[in-house]
Amino acid sequence: MSRATQERKFPVGKPQLRIQHTVSQHIYVMPVSARSYEVDIWNLNTQIALIRNSLLHLSQQRDVRTEFLDERTKQIESSWDRLARTKPELFGPFKDIHKSFAKSESKWLRENILAIVEFSEHRINQMELVVRCALFEAVLTDVVGNILWEYPQRSKNAIHDSFDAPKKRHPNEKEEDFRGRRIEALVERVNHLPYIPTSKTLATKKTKPDRPVCLCKYFSEGLILEFKQERFADVLEEVHKVRNEIAHRAKASARTLTDEFMSHARVALSEFPRCLIEVAAQEYPNACALEPQGGSERPGYLIKRVLEKL
Repeated sequence: MSRATQERKFPVGKPQLRIQHTVSQHIYVMPVSARSYEVDIWNLNTQIALIRNSLLHLSQQRDVRTEFLDERTKQIESSWDRLARTKPELFGPFKDIHKSFAKSESKWLRENILAIVEFSEHRINQMELVVRCALFEAVLTDVVGNILWEYPQRSKNAIHDSFDAPKKRHPNEKEEDFRGRRIEALVERVNHLPYIPTSKTLATKKTKPDRPVCLCKYFSEGLILEFKQERFADVLEEVHKVRNEIAHRAKASARTLTDEFMSHARVALSEFPRCLIEVAAQEYPNACALEPQGGSERPGYLIKRVLEKL
């Protein structure tokens, strides 16, 4: 077993964050590390496994269901009691009618508990997908932001100039402040790139030939990073659409969130950032690394903004 495999299997915990800066306020940010990312993924996988295991016991063991129903019944009764105390006008002259409502709700729950447990598996898939997408996007933001912050010349090319990001300093604006503002805008634009070319990005390409048509092209053309990222593109684009359906309450169906879909989504959402950090560690060692080096792993332009608000 390789060292990398051992580390992925047996994480030891996250390093403490320490923001370091000199009197002149130049901020030194440690590279985003593959190791810390591995720990985050390991923790997420463990937490989700714990939830699924608890749901399995709820489905298969009558005593576990009984305990849950008793506890949930107390919560329902407490909620109705609180509503009756704080807004008695809702119930008019019927002083204790809220107790009947609580009883009816608890009865319905007991009669439909198995159906609710079955649907909860689908709900867990929805929540898992949203959380994994959030971690995925956060890591990409940190990596891109850290590279552009630590290697200022990298942002000064035709690729980055093609984005709608600030190109001139405000009057009396410090160079470092302008650079942070520009990088923040660039990171936001990059985050909005699709994973595969679309009719919209291909049309934009005609008027802005230097603009990447998708995120995978941005990494190869804008940051000169190749990690066979295209192999994840189709899955990530589909995951992005489904995540948006969930976020906008379109309620992605169980027919979409199949075991096969979730398996492919987990691989793409975890492996894309991992491969990105590993290859970036070779090209941009001040921005990305395999092992944590202590200090903050947040992009410098973000830490600078935090410090300014203190």
